[in-house]
Amino acid sequence: HGALMDFKNGLEDSHNRLASWRNTNCCQWNGIYCDNVTGAVVAIDLHNPHPVQSLQSNLSGEIRPSLVKLKSLRSLDLSFNTFKEIPISKFHVESLQWVAGLVSLKHLAMDGVYLSLVAGSDLILDWLVNISSLQHIDISDSGLYGKIPLGLRDLPKLQSFNLEDNYNLIANCSQLFLKGWERLQVLVLRSNKLNGMLPSTFGNLTSLTYLDLSFNVIEGGIPSSIGELCNLNILDLARNNMTGTLPDFLQGIENCPSRKPLSNMVLFFASYNQLHGKIPDWLVQLENLAGIGFANNLLEGPIPLSIGSLQNLAILVLEGNKLNGTLPDSLGYLSKLSYLDVSSNQLTGMGWLPKPMSMAVASPVIVDLSFNLLDGPLPVITPGFMLLDLSYNRFSGGIPLNISQHMDSVAFLSLSHNQLHDEIRLSLGEMLSVIVIDLSGNNLTGKIPPSLANCSILEVLDLGNNNMFGTVPGSLGKLILLISLHLNDNNFSGDLPSSLRNLLMLETMDLGYNRLSGIIPTWFWQSFPFLRILILRSNAFSGELSPKLSKLGSLQVLDLARNYLTGRIPASLRDLKAIAQVQKKNKYILYGVFGYHYYEERLNVVMKNQTLKYTKTLSLVTSIDLSDNNFTGHMTTFDAIAFTGNPGLCGPPLPLKCLGDDDKKQTGILVPYFILTMKSSWGDVYFDFVDQVIHKLLMRSHRHGINHGQRRRIPRRR
Repeated sequence: HGALMDFKNGLEDSHNRLASWRNTNCCQWNGIYCDNVTGAVVAIDLHNPHPVQSLQSNLSGEIRPSLVKLKSLRSLDLSFNTFKEIPISKFHVESLQWVAGLVSLKHLAMDGVYLSLVAGSDLILDWLVNISSLQHIDISDSGLYGKIPLGLRDLPKLQSFNLEDNYNLIANCSQLFLKGWERLQVLVLRSNKLNGMLPSTFGNLTSLTYLDLSFNVIEGGIPSSIGELCNLNILDLARNNMTGTLPDFLQGIENCPSRKPLSNMVLFFASYNQLHGKIPDWLVQLENLAGIGFANNLLEGPIPLSIGSLQNLAILVLEGNKLNGTLPDSLGYLSKLSYLDVSSNQLTGMGWLPKPMSMAVASPVIVDLSFNLLDGPLPVITPGFMLLDLSYNRFSGGIPLNISQHMDSVAFLSLSHNQLHDEIRLSLGEMLSVIVIDLSGNNLTGKIPPSLANCSILEVLDLGNNNMFGTVPGSLGKLILLISLHLNDNNFSGDLPSSLRNLLMLETMDLGYNRLSGIIPTWFWQSFPFLRILILRSNAFSGELSPKLSKLGSLQVLDLARNYLTGRIPASLRDLKAIAQVQKKNKYILYGVFGYHYYEERLNVVMKNQTLKYTKTLSLVTSIDLSDNNFTGHMTTFDAIAFTGNPGLCGPPLPLKCLGDDDKKQTGILVPYFILTMKSSWGDVYFDFVDQVIHKLLMRSHRHGINHGQRRRIPRRR
């Protein structure tokens, strides 16, 4: 009782979780558990029950060493509390070192307890080495650093050990797995700094059921001795620096009760490494395998035909390799397959979609065959899809007449950059769950079907780079959740429908390179508070620019070049705040996010007479182009290239002076083409470089995806 009261006195309990710690019988206190016979305290469970909202029930303050007096204590759970707000003079070393005195301790949970501010936190693991009774240790996400003591591998009863997400713990795999860990069943060291190679002695961890070494810097290959891990259910080696081939064979399988390779394996992830060679035969013999993730390696050769024997396979992610050949027909036998991603390979032949996907499955059906060399007509689409991405292939023919009958639940549909032709089917507007429709970069003809207005939750509509014609239908104004609208590079004509003013959520509108005409109405400049990108380039708009254009306060890119606009350029142009100010913070412009897929905004921006494509750095770009119109009057302190082809304009920086010009009185507006002051050629190179770097960083930053573990987001390469 006294030890617990002293422990309580060191805590800050702002949410009164310890209100019951008052009477003399401590076994009745909240979070205290006693032995039924001796009455001794055997467990303390004060974990934060609301870890997501950690402040809601958080305990803080000092962990006092008085707990060392509880000689019968077998379990201590303080997880997801902070204990960091109050500086304690002797707490940092002495009051954690006492943990080594808990000689009966079996279970220690301090995950989410931020120990990085505690002096001597690099020694915490050393203090556990001599507690031979320990069975379960979880000190994940706690800011630990330093070396993982090799003595931990000799703890005779240790069954589970979790140090994930500490980021700065170091260990050499050749030493760490040289011996020991005899009873270890669960080992999670994800997101640290493990280095070196996995040794052949790795196969001695025969009790392992769950092993996660992802997000480290492990090198070398996968040893064939993993075949000796007969009990292994989950193996995650993703996001390392592993090289070499997958082992041609697995050793030691004759010692497993089933005499079959890794017969208990359910999930096997090794994405984002540098593994090369072919997919080995033994991999498709793992009869209980439910998930395979080898995305973004250097694997080559065909997908084995025998993959159809994996009747429990639900997840197959082979994105970003060098696989070739055709999609094996045997995939059609996988009735549980709900996530198929073989994008960014060199697969050829006619694409197809497994028929069993028409069956009811427990999870959403996601299929990504994009960025391959598949050809022929679009594959037969069966019901059940939530996401279908067939973009960047060579599919030809038309869009099926009955597409909506089989895709009533689809949220993400991309058929972009193929060779599709004919008109867009009216039934496309019957997909009431769709968030993204991307049909850009094809040879589609005809008009925009008014039925698209039925897609009431649509966020992205991209019909750019086709051969469509007719007017922009007023029915598009019903898509009130639309964020990105691309109708560029078609043959649309006529005036802009007034119903577009209802698209209050728009951030991107690209109507460039069409035959649209008429006066840009005043309402147009007042209706889009979030509009960042507006491109009306190369149309036939006429009339004067309204001073109201300054109402587009979020606008960063304005391109009205190559129209028939007249009159003076409004002085209010200088009030376009987002263009005038330096964009210091990059924001990935992603729309229509569905699961781990999304539509990434991309744009061709004409700058300095050059067309530059931006994706990752698009949010940093600011630009105005009013060139090749019929503007007149006095214009000062603009970049001349933005106004070429307007013979009526005068004043610096244009060579034509205005009558009565006084150089000493010139005032003007800053129109930055880039956010940096640099030569245009340097600027182009700079943004191209940054775009590539950010793409790589974005690929690396997504944590533990399906393609390498539990969570995944696949960057779209547009």
